[in-house]
Amino acid sequence: MGKSLHARLVAYRPFGARIGVLAEPVSFSASMLHDDDGAISIEYSMLSGDAQAFDRELTDGIEVAVEVSDGTGYREPDNARYVITGRSGKTDDRTKTVTYSGQSISWLLSKAENNDSSHLLTDGDNKGKRPFYSSNPGTILKTLLDENKARGGAATGLTLGFDTARDSNGDAWNRKYTLYYSLGTDLQTILSSLVNGGGCDWRTSGRTLKMWNADSTALSRDLSKQVVLQLARDISEAPFEESIADLASTILVEGDNNLLFRMDNPAAPTPWGKWESYSSQGGVSDKDTAQAFMQSTLDDAARVRGQYTRDLIVSDMDSLPLVDYHAGDWITAPTVSHGEKVRVQEIDLSMRQNEGLSCSIALNDIKYDASVRQAKKIKGITGGAALAGSEGGTTASSDRDHRVPKAPLGLIVQTDAYIGADGFAHGLATASWSAVTEATNNTSIEISNYAIEWRRHVDGALGIRQARLIRRSSVSAAWIAARKSRCASGPCRRIRTSSANGRPSWWQLWSRIRRHAPYRRSRCLRPSLAW
Repeated sequence: MGKSLHARLVAYRPFGARIGVLAEPVSFSASMLHDDDGAISIEYSMLSGDAQAFDRELTDGIEVAVEVSDGTGYREPDNARYVITGRSGKTDDRTKTVTYSGQSISWLLSKAENNDSSHLLTDGDNKGKRPFYSSNPGTILKTLLDENKARGGAATGLTLGFDTARDSNGDAWNRKYTLYYSLGTDLQTILSSLVNGGGCDWRTSGRTLKMWNADSTALSRDLSKQVVLQLARDISEAPFEESIADLASTILVEGDNNLLFRMDNPAAPTPWGKWESYSSQGGVSDKDTAQAFMQSTLDDAARVRGQYTRDLIVSDMDSLPLVDYHAGDWITAPTVSHGEKVRVQEIDLSMRQNEGLSCSIALNDIKYDASVRQAKKIKGITGGAALAGSEGGTTASSDRDHRVPKAPLGLIVQTDAYIGADGFAHGLATASWSAVTEATNNTSIEISNYAIEWRRHVDGALGIRQARLIRRSSVSAAWIAARKSRCASGPCRRIRTSSANGRPSWWQLWSRIRRHAPYRRSRCLRPSLAW
C-alpha cells in the first residue's frame, strides 16, 4: 500500500507563537522554490468558524505555514513559511471571502539593507561602496544580518543555521570573494548575487535561514536511483518547454582594461545562419580567465534547452514531494520521451474545497540547470556587486581567512577570600568579560576559545605562568573561576580570544588586584591573591 499526500495551513503570530490550524480555507496555492522566494494565496471566508486568525489588520502581521503528512503526522517542510502582506475582496460579497497573499519568509531579507555608512570606502575606484575583502558567503550575510538585528530590523526574528566558518552542513566555506556593495543594497539582492556567483545555495526551515556551499550534496541530494517517476503511474500530465532561442554561434566578450575578443562556437546549429551574442565580464581583465569562464556558456549555447512541468498523482504513491524529496534534489523523471536525471526546481501545492489536493513540480535537465546557474553567475558579476579579480571567487584553500578577532572588552575581576578546611587562607577570583563576535575589520567571526593567563607571585622571582582555556564561543558573557591558596599573589593578568580560523587577538591586560584573606590559623600573617 502506497502513501498519500495531505496538507494543511497553520497560522502564527509574526515572529511569535502558534495560533492554530486554519481548517476551512476555500482554496489555497503555495509554491516552494530552490534558491528563490515562493508565494502563497489563500481564499478564506470570514464566516468560517476558525476565521479569527485573520480577524486582524494587515499591519498586525500574520505568518502562515504549510504542513504536509504522508499519514504519519504533520510537519512543516523547508521553504514553507510565509508572511502575509496583502489581501483583496469585495465589500458586497455575502460569503465575506477574502484572498490573502504573501511571500516566503525569506522575502523579509528585501526589507533589510546595507545602510551602515560607517563602513563605506572614502577614496579609490569603489568610493562610496562597502567592501568585503576575501570574505565567504557566511561572513557577508551574517555580518549584514547581525547589523540589521542590532538596529531592530527584519532580521530580529530570524535565526541563522550557518556561521562565518561553516555552512549548514558543518562544512567549511569553499569560496571567497572580494565584493563591493552600494549603500542601500538589500540583503535579498546580496544573497542572490552570492547564489548567482556560485558561492552558495540556501533555503529556510521555519524562521531559520540555512546556507550551504553551492551544489552541496547535503542540500541537493542525488535521489535519482531512489525516486523514479513514470508517466501514468506517478504523473498525470507532462507538459514541457524547449527552446533554441539562446543558441549562439559566436560570442563577443568584453572585460575590463580594454579586453575585447570573439569566441566562435562551431558546434551550434545554424538553421538561419550564425547567431551572435555578447557577454560583459566586469572584474575580468585576463583573456585566459575570460575564455575559460565562457567555455561552458558556449557549450550550452550549442544545444536545445528544456524545462519540464509534471502534474503528480498524490495518492497511493511510493514517493511523495515535500516528504521524500524537496526543491533542489535530483530525481529521475521523463523529459520529452525518456527518463533522465533532473533537478526539482519548484514544487507547487494547491487545494480547493470539494476538489482535494493537487501538486506539480518543475524540473530542469542537467544542461538547462547548468545554464541557468551560469547565466545567473554572469548576471551576478555584472549587476548588484563588483567582484575584484575573478568573477568566480577564490577557493578557500588558496585564500585562507586571515582576519583577527577583536580583543575581549569589559574585563571585570571579583575576588573573595576564605579560610579553608585545612586552616589556611584561600582566595577565589572570578573574571568576566563581554563575548567577542567581530573581527578587527568589523565583520562577524566565530570564536573558538578564550585564553586567560596569570602568574603566581613569588618574592624575588618571576613566578610560574599559569593558564586556562575556555571553549566558549556563543555566549553573551564568558566566565572563569580559579582558586589560589597560601599567600600567593600574581602581578601579570591577561586575556585574549582565538577565532575558528586559529588566529588569536591581541592580549588584553587588567590591573593588579589584591584581596586580603581573613585571618584564622593561617601561617601567613597577611595572605593575598592577585591575578
